Amino acid sequence: MKNAHSTSEEFLKRKLRHQCHYRGTCELDLILRRFIAMKRDANITDWHLFEQFLSEPEHNLAAWLISNEFAPNEYQALVKLIKNTG
Repeated sequence: MKNAHSTSEEFLKRKLRHQCHYRGTCELDLILRRFIAMKRDANITDWHLFEQFLSEPEHNLAAWLISNEFAPNEYQALVKLIKNTG
């Protein structure tokens, strides 16, 4: 039987996977889908930070991931990880 932490983390990963597939912008959908597909089983230490990242407005995500604008400090490592996936 799985422990509660494992179950809640799996639920969070499924939720985030869904959010990555339905961002609204094709370019972001592709970038985020590729990232979540490659990292969903990885030991990413802070899935909650990724959840917070996905709650940012679409134009911010596009600026950080596509237009290479600097992300806020708390997201810089995550943006680098996403860009280096694939």
